Amino acid sequence: MRNFKTLAFGALSFLAGIVVLQNTESVDTEILVWTITMPRAAMLFVVLLLGFVLGLLLGYKGAKRV
Repeated sequence: MRNFKTLAFGALSFLAGIVVLQNTESVDTEILVWTITMPRAAMLFVVLLLGFVLGLLLGYKGAKRV
């Protein structure tokens, strides 16, 4: 099972990297009252990173249940 998880994580990371690298044009992102201009790749990377960290935190908290 551990090998499957490692393989799945690697495959999903590879696919996410391809999607991020193919989206390099600049976009405007509005967060509350701020407008941030950044490449779409940077925005996708930040969103993927936040999702990863959130998944780790929620998965770790759920793993403590006995």
